[in-house]
Amino acid sequence: MPQYALEYDFSESFDAVAKHYDSIKPVVSKYHTREEDIRPFGSRRKTIERIEKVSDNKYAIHDGSCRVNNTAMVWERTKRGDILTVRTGMAYNNFRITFLNYALPARLELRHTLGGHNIVVHGVNGRETHYFLPRDTDENYNLQFLHRGNTFKCISNGYPIPRKRVNKESKAAIKVPLEDFYAWVCDIGKMLPYNDWEYHQKNLEEIGEYKVNRERDGYGQMGHGNIINPPLALEIVKDYNHTLRTHLACHFLQRTNSITIHEIDNKDDASRFRSSFNRWANETFGLVEVVTIS
Repeated sequence: MPQYALEYDFSESFDAVAKHYDSIKPVVSKYHTREEDIRPFGSRRKTIERIEKVSDNKYAIHDGSCRVNNTAMVWERTKRGDILTVRTGMAYNNFRITFLNYALPARLELRHTLGGHNIVVHGVNGRETHYFLPRDTDENYNLQFLHRGNTFKCISNGYPIPRKRVNKESKAAIKVPLEDFYAWVCDIGKMLPYNDWEYHQKNLEEIGEYKVNRERDGYGQMGHGNIINPPLALEIVKDYNHTLRTHLACHFLQRTNSITIHEIDNKDDASRFRSSFNRWANETFGLVEVVTIS
């Protein structure tokens, strides 16, 4: 079950939503008439967060989104049973995610993942089941759950799940310079003051200056700022005499995570260090791609 406390429990079931709707007096003010039937489910000041009675068998729970067919949650009573439809909305709409985190029934939990969110169903036996829900600007993505007793069963077909993988062909193309670079880093790495703040700042300034000069010379791939992006990283690793070669080495040595170059004392340490290098190289040289699986 989610560890955070739910602010409201009105959405646990269709009957709970209907009961809560009936208990709320419509907001009447200079902005809203009684005929508009604005019924906030929480604070009456938050009129955008409300319950709408579409029919005796359908209730919509709004978070304030203005998009058509993008209602956050819909409860419906059908011949098949009570069905809850959940939509995570447009990408980067963090307000929707915050809303769902406290408006979903207790047995449903929202968790961020690559390309969207997983809606986790917490079973009565303690088992978790994950269902992927993408987030985009064009599609009306949603998941539907059949509610019976204390259980929620996903009845949607599901969506392709994005996964990260290394492009083996691209990595093979730079295998030789990458191995040479790794051996070179192992030789000189302990002599580099990569954790010294002033040295680090000097490196960043030199990276920025180099990219400005390259752009002036007609090389626009380097981008702006002092970040080492894949095009620049590839240029450096292929040129043993590149002026930013030590800068790239420091970029790695600052990101070894589980072990530093100064802590290598045996084969296991060396293996962990090499694994850190492989992970760093995959990201830094743009070797990771996102694919979807059904």
